[in-house]
Parts: sequence; C-alpha cells; structure tokens
Amino acid sequence: MSSRKFIYEIPSLFPIEGEGPSGYGFCTSLDPDFAILARSTRMEKGILERLQRKGEEVTGKYFSTGDKRPYKLIEDSFLLHFVDVPGNACSLSLSLDCMETLLSREEWRDNAPNFVEYIPHNIDSLPQAQCLLALWLHWANTANLLLNKEL
Repeated sequence: MSSRKFIYEIPSLFPIEGEGPSGYGFCTSLDPDFAILARSTRMEKGILERLQRKGEEVTGKYFSTGDKRPYKLIEDSFLLHFVDVPGNACSLSLSLDCMETLLSREEWRDNAPNFVEYIPHNIDSLPQAQCLLALWLHWANTANLLLNKEL
C-alpha cells in the first residue's frame, strides 16, 4: 500500500447547464500543508522562467495568441496566485478568502483551512477550461516535484 499523499483535488470539470458566458468554470483544491510549503519557499528566477516558457508553449497550443507569462505567483514564492489565458479576464485564481489569510505567513500557519481553493473567472469555452487545467496541473506537479524531492 502506498503512503503517497495527494496535494490537489479537482472535484469536477464539466460545462454548467445552459453553457454561455462563464459556463465552463471549475475549481481545484490544494492541500494546505503543500500551500504552506509553497508559500514559504522562494522560487529561483531560472525555475520561474522555465515555468513561464512551458506555460506560453501550452497556451500556444490552444490559442493563436498565447498569453505571455501566464503564471502569476505570490511574491517570489512557489505558491500560485492565478493563471490566465486569452479571453475576457479568463483565469483560475486563489480564492479571496485564502488570499486574505495568506497576507501574513504567521496568520496562515495558525489558521490554515482544510483546503486551499482556486476558483474560476470568465471561463467561456472548453478550450479555455482545458488550457487553464493543463497550466494549473503543470504548475502543481512541477512545484510538487521540486518541493518534495523525496517523492
């Protein structure tokens, strides 16, 4: 039996009834212990540049005008603030409740939630949803690999 701990959950990914604007939104959840580790660890500039290049490459596979630097991190840490793709402010971002708690590292450690939620904003099409999911997963898996090298 494996002792592997999962760092994220994606509860669902399917269009909302009626589709239309924002009809392709989805949420992701991040393990709070992993979020604390990511928030407290500085990302080296070279790693950030490679992450951004890969993000631009992924975005370019879905859209003719790939977003430059799709990843926005909290300060210089590994923790993702939001990721965006072409569209009308189309993104997947750390929820405001979690953001408020993250303003203070001490407060974060004392009041960590059961999960850290990333919420959708203006995801109007399936390609936007797929691209955001691919980008978010790439960030989460890259951060996990680099921060938990023993895995």
